[in-house]
Amino acid sequence: MKSTFLAVFICVIAGALLSYFSNLAFGYSVLICIVAMLINGFIATIEDELPGGFNNPDGELRVKQSRFVVAIRILIWVVFTLMVLSFIYLWLNK
Repeated sequence: MKSTFLAVFICVIAGALLSYFSNLAFGYSVLICIVAMLINGFIATIEDELPGGFNNPDGELRVKQSRFVVAIRILIWVVFTLMVLSFIYLWLNK
């Protein structure tokens, strides 16, 4: 429970900073931070399970990624790219 509260608190603080510097609405900024934190956690989990990662340092365990995981990874990168491009668009059209 404490870690969930801490994560939400960090997202609110980061969202407030993002809102202040980018003139986005506060709610949207917090939502962007929450989604970014979830995406980061998902990507970190996948990378840690790969050979040489934190959970598999020796590379002995070969983790096969299902098509679903690969599709989710591609979707995450597409969404991330669109978010970065939208931030650039919003920044340039202030």
